[in-house]
Amino acid sequence: MNRAREVLGDYKSGTRLMYLGQDSYALTFPVAGGTSMNVAGFVTDKRPWEGAVDGKLKAGVGKLTAPATRADAMAAYASFNPTVRAIMSMLPEELDKWAVFDTLDDPVPSYSSGRLALAGDAAHASCPHHGAGAGFGIEDALALATLLEAANSGPSKAKTVAALEVYNNVRYERTQWLMQSSRATGDFYTGRDPNVGRDFEKFGREIEWRSHKIWYYDVEGMAKGALANFRELVR
Repeated sequence: MNRAREVLGDYKSGTRLMYLGQDSYALTFPVAGGTSMNVAGFVTDKRPWEGAVDGKLKAGVGKLTAPATRADAMAAYASFNPTVRAIMSMLPEELDKWAVFDTLDDPVPSYSSGRLALAGDAAHASCPHHGAGAGFGIEDALALATLLEAANSGPSKAKTVAALEVYNNVRYERTQWLMQSSRATGDFYTGRDPNVGRDFEKFGREIEWRSHKIWYYDVEGMAKGALANFRELVR
């Protein structure tokens, strides 16, 4: 962070910023109580990823990470403005390169089956462009906690299957949407969406409504609605 302040100044090193470009973007934000600046770069790379076939990682074969270097990052962002080039020049010599996969193309048909359930990334792994995957996993957990508490009360405790069925019903559509919207947002950030391109008014509208759908979700209403659906089902 000390080096970042020297090169970028207090503002650019001390807040969250995104730098958008064609086929790539980067973001920076302070971490560890402001003692370090985190840098994440997203690059569209048309070369095949080792261990992946048709864009899908083969189980037991492919890896999610690969070694990279500062020179790789500098080359990837050579066409960006001086601020971004300076950021890349300050990175450590040895870096990690992460592949981005999701489960949008092969979604599970349901998050529940009998007394088994999936939640979080196991149910709906999304790419990170919305930064919302973990938050949606917490929403899953709230729904599960609410429903399983209700299933474990009263004279009959054999209601787990019904609780998990309701959990699937209240969570499936929203979480499947996140996977689709996360991909779309990555295309907006990198100028790859043919309907938006570099039209910043369209870009702003797309990012705004998608972000608000994530941020302003009524989680308490979801939990209450799930509980009402469960009671109706068991009745």
